[in-house]
Amino acid sequence: MIDASTGVIRQHFDVLVGELSPDIVEGFRERGLEVAAHFEMVSSVGGTIDHEAIAYTHHRAGELIKDFARTTPDMLRSSVERAFFERWSSAKLRDTLREDYAFSPVRALAIARTEMGMAMRAGSDVSARACGADEKSWSAAVDACPLCLENAAAGWIAIDNEFPEGQDPHVSCRCSTDYRTVATLTEAETIEDIGEEL
Repeated sequence: MIDASTGVIRQHFDVLVGELSPDIVEGFRERGLEVAAHFEMVSSVGGTIDHEAIAYTHHRAGELIKDFARTTPDMLRSSVERAFFERWSSAKLRDTLREDYAFSPVRALAIARTEMGMAMRAGSDVSARACGADEKSWSAAVDACPLCLENAAAGWIAIDNEFPEGQDPHVSCRCSTDYRTVATLTEAETIEDIGEEL
């Protein structure tokens, strides 16, 4: 029975990671290039974004393995216990596990949305830092939850500071982060102030 459940776990996880990895690289890269375009620095930081997108994806795949290994056993425990006490066949356990939330299309979609949102926010952060940005603000989605609205209410904060509810506040978050360079704004404001005094 353990072999059957382990086989199902590996099969579903390998498919999920295999399907997500190219999308994570692309989401990271796409959002990173958008931010670089905002700062008019695509040619300067494009290589950095590509390199960091691949490094990020490898890191997240490792984190997904750990998360999956940590959360899935709890989700499986009741099914495996029931199979043991009711003397299910390996096939019945396999079929039950396939229908369980741990491997359901709903969970896979939640994981995919979460990973894409995280990749896009990470890509924008890497790009913004490479472009010299020093402030960020939370851009809440239209149907943002209270956690994301709390992040948005923080306004512009230093790029190294954490948002009140974190950079990735919940599963399936579709919000993004905007960036700016305060040093440039301060310099421009100073020039305007000097011009007014003359």
